[in-house]
Amino acid sequence: MKTPVLSTRPGPEGSAGDKGRKRESEVLSRTQSIEREEQVRQGLFEELVLAALRLEALQVAQSISQCPSLSTLTPQKEKSLSHHTIQQLIIEKDQALADLNSVEKSLADLFRRYEKMKDVLEGFRKVTLFFNDVLQNKEIEELTKICDELIAKMGKS
Repeated sequence: MKTPVLSTRPGPEGSAGDKGRKRESEVLSRTQSIEREEQVRQGLFEELVLAALRLEALQVAQSISQCPSLSTLTPQKEKSLSHHTIQQLIIEKDQALADLNSVEKSLADLFRRYEKMKDVLEGFRKVTLFFNDVLQNKEIEELTKICDELIAKMGKS
């Protein structure tokens, strides 16, 4: 019975297999690090969005609370108010509506930027996966080449 041609002993340091495993380990480590950073960024971004929403809601609530008569105007009260007071309330109401529209526009812009960032991060993830596949294929090619060389040497002896 013949002994196997390839031994199970590890090759000398710096062999192609070790280099490939080291590169694969480095790429995997980088990928995991990038994924952790992405999760942290996404969490921070979501917190930022929520904080912005809370801030805008507080500003709108403050604007409305500064003119409580906006919600309590009745025809009878309206008749008793002076023309100047009515004009001032209308201006405040219009300002509150303008503020609300501004908040809605800001939130829509923020959401669009959030969606764009998600798309960019997904693209980055796909590129990382692609490079991992390329690296693995290169390692397979290197190992195949080494095996072919060993087989050729064994064939000569």
